[in-house]
Amino acid sequence: MARTPPTRRGWFPVSILSVLLLLIVATALIVDLAWKAWYAGLADTGRNPWFRRAWSDYVDHTPPRREGERLIILLSNSQGYGREMACEDTYAGQLRSRFAVADTPTRIVNWSVPGGQFTDLITLAAAARSKQPSSIIAVVSPGSFTVPESVERALALWVSDTYRLLADPTIREALPEPLLQEARDLRLRIDIAAGRMGAAWRIRTLPSALLACNPSLAPFFHPQESINWFGRQPGLDAWTPVWRTSPNRTFEMWRYEAFLDQLTQAAPVSILIDMPLTERVRAGRTTPPDILAAAAAARGVRYLDLSADIPDQSFITATHLNLAGHDAFAARLARELP
Repeated sequence: MARTPPTRRGWFPVSILSVLLLLIVATALIVDLAWKAWYAGLADTGRNPWFRRAWSDYVDHTPPRREGERLIILLSNSQGYGREMACEDTYAGQLRSRFAVADTPTRIVNWSVPGGQFTDLITLAAAARSKQPSSIIAVVSPGSFTVPESVERALALWVSDTYRLLADPTIREALPEPLLQEARDLRLRIDIAAGRMGAAWRIRTLPSALLACNPSLAPFFHPQESINWFGRQPGLDAWTPVWRTSPNRTFEMWRYEAFLDQLTQAAPVSILIDMPLTERVRAGRTTPPDILAAAAAARGVRYLDLSADIPDQSFITATHLNLAGHDAFAARLARELP
């Protein structure tokens, strides 16, 4: 009796899965290599070209202080980013121009995160240590040291993707334990781990953000990613400033003090500027400036209030500056820098 040859059960599905897995891995490697090669040749415009995204890439591509160089790192939010202005017209850009002719080679790095919250800013302050800056300047308001009353996920504590810097153990070790407790969220951990493996994960939403910029395609995509990547609503040619006020939240001193500690450990010279605001917004603040100044002085951080230098006529919105505001800010800061 003839024997029937054995069948190769399961071979076809397994082979298809293997091929798909290889294609995914190969595509991820190609994307990672292409992104790194393109980013290495990207001209430095003086601020993160990707607004609230690709912050770990932007920080990684900031060279540490070179021998004989003065490196100044600026930390702020949308006011320092200056989306309404050309890069060279922001106060950071103007400082770069002023110090370009200085006797000591000086490099100004603008790490301002549009809408940046406490978690974004303190993570960047911790990351600044590895760059060995000569000076670090933070432009913040008491509102930066509050949190929403309820947070559904740890990801909501960040406006940007600066949380991916937590993949670096030295940055995690530098941050206060209460912050790390807030960040211990499974979704956040998965995102950090996947982002560390390659750029394909970190920039996965960039294609849809680009497509959404086309007015005909915008209705098919969620607008938030275009805002996060490019700082503007899909279909609009330019960003339009909006007058609005932030909800009242409770100022938490431990957050402010932890941030000051990061500044002192990041650079030998640290300056904290109470963010200029319109008179109406300043009048509604509940945290007295002298409390902020005293806590800064106790840690050797220089505290500056620029409200007298920048009148209401220098604002586009309650917090964003016009060209005259950036001019005045840059002039005062240039005088204050050692």
